[in-house]
Amino acid sequence: MIILLRVLSGLVALLFMRQGLQWVFSPGEVANSLGMPLLEGVGASTQIGDLGSFFLVSGCMMIVGQLPGRSFWLYPPACFVLGAAFMRSIAALTQNADWAIQFIVIEVLMSSILFLTAQKLSSRG
Repeated sequence: MIILLRVLSGLVALLFMRQGLQWVFSPGEVANSLGMPLLEGVGASTQIGDLGSFFLVSGCMMIVGQLPGRSFWLYPPACFVLGAAFMRSIAALTQNADWAIQFIVIEVLMSSILFLTAQKLSSRG
């Protein structure tokens, strides 16, 4: 079970690192993959900076969380990702945004993998 969780959380980390690097090297493509246009001017700076940072820093924390005795590093990105699912739901309920069910399900699943991996690795001692 632990090996499977480590592999799954490692795959989540690689996905996040890839998304983060895409914000650096091909922001238009990654914005489109998330269902949004690439903004211009200060909007582009905010979009690229905030989303690129979210994915890169979360991915780095997930990688560090794989190291022995460092599983606690998996909790912050798990909270960030679950927070994104929560905010998507709030946006749909209060701001007339479309329900992005496919993203919400993936975010809840990834958060669950990260929380479970952190818990299992920390209980292993």
